[in-house]
Amino acid sequence: MHILLLSHDADFKLRIKEHFKQFECSFDLFDDASKVFDAIYKKIYDVVILCVEEPHFEALELTKQIRENKIRVPIILVSKLLDFEYLKMGYERGCSDYLKEPF
Repeated sequence: MHILLLSHDADFKLRIKEHFKQFECSFDLFDDASKVFDAIYKKIYDVVILCVEEPHFEALELTKQIRENKIRVPIILVSKLLDFEYLKMGYERGCSDYLKEPF
């Protein structure tokens, strides 16, 4: 399984990689949303994990762009934010699932 992961949190990226290590997954790790969109066109991913982080909320806009460009990959948004509006915006933009951190 090939996974794209966008997060500014190095600890989070390490925890996710460790968790999936047993499944022999490969990762492309990003901390810059502008590079993610290019990567999606160059490689095929089985899943995209995007962290919704303040202050830019790049993951929400990126989800929207992926869907507008008809890229059919599961997108999982991950957030520490409690506000229902972020959850709603994620689904409106086309996410497949939304996970609340910590998990």
